Amino acid sequence: MEFSKSLGEAISLEQAMTYVKAHNARFPKGVKAFAFGAEHVQDVLNQEGCVGIRIYNGYNEEEDCPNIVVVGVNAEGRDMVDGKIFDRGVRCPDMCDIASPLFQG
Repeated sequence: MEFSKSLGEAISLEQAMTYVKAHNARFPKGVKAFAFGAEHVQDVLNQEGCVGIRIYNGYNEEEDCPNIVVVGVNAEGRDMVDGKIFDRGVRCPDMCDIASPLFQG
């Protein structure tokens, strides 16, 4: 499969809420979301040859909690492991948009 800038698809708010609700039902005490500043996302996307991102599930053993790892991906679908990689997002709960319909899910 070719990795392109248009990989993935937009979904409706209703579908997003369905996914979030199902996740929260399976993991009621788990992390609901991670927040990242645009600067980190843009730094990854601005790398030469980057056409998208890949998000890996991870686990921070020092803090005993889930996290995610974000890395750029080139047109061949390869992780750009010599470039910018980030995590340390702010977890929800901790920092959440409690007014969001996604949080309510």
